[in-house]
Amino acid sequence: AEQIYWAKAMRSADLRFAALAQSIPGVVYQRTVKPDGQIRYTYISDGAKDLFGVPPEEILTDPNALFDCHGAQYRETFRHRLLTASRNLSMWDVEATIVTRSGERKFTHAIARPHLESDGTVVWNGVILDATRIKEAELEAAATEARTREAILENMSQGLVLYDKDDKLVVCNSHFRKLYPELQAVTQPGTPYEAFARAMIDRGLDIAAGDTDPDPAARFDELMDLHRGGDFVLERPLRNGRWVLINEHRTSDGGAVIMNTDVTDLKEREAALQRSNEELQNFASIASHDLQEPLRKIDAFGDRLQRKCSSELSEEAVMCLDRIRSSARRMRDLIEDLLTYSRVTSKAQPFEMCDLRNVLSEVISDLHVPIKETGGEVRVGELPVLQADATQMRQLLQNLIGNALKFHRKDTTPMVAVSARVVGGAASARQASVRSGEMCELTVSDNGIGFEMKYAERIFGIFQRLHGRSEYEGTGIGLATCRKIAERHGGKIAVASEPGQGTTFTVTLPMAQAVLEAA
Repeated sequence: AEQIYWAKAMRSADLRFAALAQSIPGVVYQRTVKPDGQIRYTYISDGAKDLFGVPPEEILTDPNALFDCHGAQYRETFRHRLLTASRNLSMWDVEATIVTRSGERKFTHAIARPHLESDGTVVWNGVILDATRIKEAELEAAATEARTREAILENMSQGLVLYDKDDKLVVCNSHFRKLYPELQAVTQPGTPYEAFARAMIDRGLDIAAGDTDPDPAARFDELMDLHRGGDFVLERPLRNGRWVLINEHRTSDGGAVIMNTDVTDLKEREAALQRSNEELQNFASIASHDLQEPLRKIDAFGDRLQRKCSSELSEEAVMCLDRIRSSARRMRDLIEDLLTYSRVTSKAQPFEMCDLRNVLSEVISDLHVPIKETGGEVRVGELPVLQADATQMRQLLQNLIGNALKFHRKDTTPMVAVSARVVGGAASARQASVRSGEMCELTVSDNGIGFEMKYAERIFGIFQRLHGRSEYEGTGIGLATCRKIAERHGGKIAVASEPGQGTTFTVTLPMAQAVLEAA
């Protein structure tokens, strides 16, 4: 009776297990691996028919019926992988691509846990899941990403190549191949950068037309050092007359992104602008000479008339003659100031190490007469050494201090304070080092008449004046020149003022210039 009870219980358990196995969306199986390497299935659910198109009875009789649905590479390595996992008693977690007997491609994900029997047999209990929908969604997402990436790359106006951490080419867009049609053979995925560099040298693409070819080995080493040295930007002319801007950037994983932008049109516009500036400068020089010569004669003849004929002239005639000479001098000053303004860029000097303390000493010496006449005082604070055009720094300070002395209050002794601070970590202006990113804030403050801040932008315009010529002389070009000098140095100028309380000009300049050459 007890045996009958347990037999019924076992059949009931088998039925419940079978029902559970059939409800799982996949294939439930049990597989054994004997110590002699024999592999067989002891149980496989009816899901095998739906997933593989193979009846479970056939698989239990011949396991190859299941393996035949897999690709050749999977079948060739399956036995070795399973025996290794059985020896190590490690989890079986394998994704595979199958083709069912009806010819349908599917993706499966098999997971099984091993159990070692006393006789050395390893029993694998597991499940094979249908991962087709998930895998197809992943593949579609990957394909969409690839299409999007390709569309972006192919619609870029720049040529782009991407190298991995092993310096092997990963991506090259068509625009890059158009820039370098001679390099088609070395713009294929997997090509090392060294092959690309050698091809550049061999085809003379790294040297401007007309240049003397350097030693190829030395040039190759130079190119490789530049490539391995990290980020860089440079312009290079090609032998076909085109210009390219090369921007190489190292990625976080050690790869490299290289952008090649055709800047030929920009270079041609720059050349045209340079020619235009030169022509304009020549015109300005000629015009200034032709304009100033009559003015000098007007002033000279007016002076002669005053000296020789003043006794014979009426009071009104003498006054008219004074106005004629004064107008001629103002016109001459205006022409000189316009030339000075135009020469900020056209006649600029190279950026060099410039000690602002020495420059200010020269400016104070030049302004000795107005300082003495007004009884003014110039107080000098800390000033740094920076990379700048010393001549233009002198002009900048002379204009600002000269204005401070000019626009002083009649009942107050003019006081001008000049100092600087370095933004970027230096303890003081004199201790500052010329490092990229540090900025010098140069201030020129006075206790003069001041002005309302609604005019703060207007005063930097050319020919702009807040007072009549009868009150303060000048052409209205000085502050416009100061702004142009600041901008030429990659900086800016700002002002803070209040009527009757004085004015403070702040000129912000880079401590180090990006390009140390003549503008």
